[in-house]
Amino acid sequence: EGSLDIFLIRSPFLRMKESELKPNEWALRRQKESETRRVPATLYVRQMFGPPGTDAGTPVPGAAEPPELAAPGNEVQQAEQDTTISDDSTIDFRNYVFSPDVEQDTAFIDKYLGRRFSPEGNKTEDGRYQPKSYRLRFTSDYTYAAGTFSTYYGTYGLLQVVFSDLLGDHQIIFGSNLVFDLRNSDYFIAYGYLKKRLNWQINYSHSSSSFQTYSGQLYRFRSMAGGISAQYPIDKFRRLDLGLSAISIAQDYSIAGFSFADNQSSTFFYPQTIYTVDKTLAGYITPIGGHRYALSLAGSPPVIGENLEFVSLMGDYRKYFNMGYGYSFALRGSGAISYGRDSQSYFMGGMLGWINQRWSGNSIPFNKLAETFLTLPALPLRGHEYNAIYGDMFSLLNTEFRFPLFAAILPGPIPILPLYNLTGVAFIDAGMAWGKDIPLEYFLGGEIRSTTLNTKKLDFKVGKEVQYYLTADGEVGTGTPPAGADTFDAIDGDILIGSGFGLRTILLGLPFRYDVGWPYYRDGFGTNPIHYFSIGIDF
Repeated sequence: EGSLDIFLIRSPFLRMKESELKPNEWALRRQKESETRRVPATLYVRQMFGPPGTDAGTPVPGAAEPPELAAPGNEVQQAEQDTTISDDSTIDFRNYVFSPDVEQDTAFIDKYLGRRFSPEGNKTEDGRYQPKSYRLRFTSDYTYAAGTFSTYYGTYGLLQVVFSDLLGDHQIIFGSNLVFDLRNSDYFIAYGYLKKRLNWQINYSHSSSSFQTYSGQLYRFRSMAGGISAQYPIDKFRRLDLGLSAISIAQDYSIAGFSFADNQSSTFFYPQTIYTVDKTLAGYITPIGGHRYALSLAGSPPVIGENLEFVSLMGDYRKYFNMGYGYSFALRGSGAISYGRDSQSYFMGGMLGWINQRWSGNSIPFNKLAETFLTLPALPLRGHEYNAIYGDMFSLLNTEFRFPLFAAILPGPIPILPLYNLTGVAFIDAGMAWGKDIPLEYFLGGEIRSTTLNTKKLDFKVGKEVQYYLTADGEVGTGTPPAGADTFDAIDGDILIGSGFGLRTILLGLPFRYDVGWPYYRDGFGTNPIHYFSIGIDF
């Protein structure tokens, strides 16, 4: 009953005990049993061929031999003593005769074997096993739980559980990040039907986050989404993903110390289609040959009142050149375009999974609800911070030369963590984003004001780092800042370029990446590199 259990014993011979093991309860009970109780067939044979009252535990002198032993040519020398039971309490079967007549005796079968090996109604008339209905029973695949205390968030708990049946046809996933109450927490639940070629999943999720800007602006963002998705493998290399979600988003905005509030909400449908082709040759960490690409189309149709309206098309193509002996060259091109009243934004700079992340001083215009929830990353673009530039259109080119360094670095005199398959990369990233003005937002005189730092028009200029200042009366400019003014850096231009080196390895079972990148401006490379520690595979 239940699911199968598989146990793994590592280095079993290293677990051998030097001292003699003490007999357990089963061994002690076995030593007290007679030979005929251990092997009931011996009692049956001696009762068959021996005279009445014969001790079943000793040989019978002069008893008639079984037919198999009495046949000519089958004479057997009688042992001087009973060798059935040895000194170490093990059974010696050399003097036993296993006759098929015993197995055919119904009285012996009823007494010792029972009828459990031939259940009634177990086979059909043609001798095949009777089909039985599959009984659905869920067991947990894995469970993860943790509790955390933070001086920023306070106390919160993490939980993730995955259930599935024995055949993997059904799957239930639940996860939560509880903070204070359900209104301020993150949680999701999903059910997947994976029995057929077409995989289905229904899901519901809730997300909430709050933060405060340096100027005292308080934000809380909430989103609730429920939907259905399907995944259909066309063949071994191609796949089609379809999804339809109903999303409700809300933004609560206030300013510390002022009786000012601006709350917005919207509900919309979000259909999405993704076509994927993957014909790559897998390496130890990243692909080393072949190509893969994906095309996605998503949007929000105007069907519910004043809901969001946009449509977005995105493409991603990757090509890998295998140069042999662990050397490879990877090329990636990606881009997207979004149209509509509430077009999506794509921000550039940084890389996915960045642990020690840094953000630029650029502001995403929170007065537009779509900007808050629908802004997507266009990465990697190393040498720059997150959100260096953004727009509703982007194009990105990444190149990497990957080469092997060490198969493994193991702990020795230096106490380090073991590193496996250490490889190096040399990269160049270049991209541009346009289509939206990049503003500087600030609060002055009880209202939000803004000034444009970079226009939405594509000017094909390589970015240049410019230092701006903001005075107490709202004056924004460049050059030498007046006394008491705040200063910040921003990029002037639509094209970002970065270059550098990196390492790839497996650390604590995770694909660990380290990169150091230098930004390239109009007047040459910058002098302050940015270090990236991240978890991830490929680009």
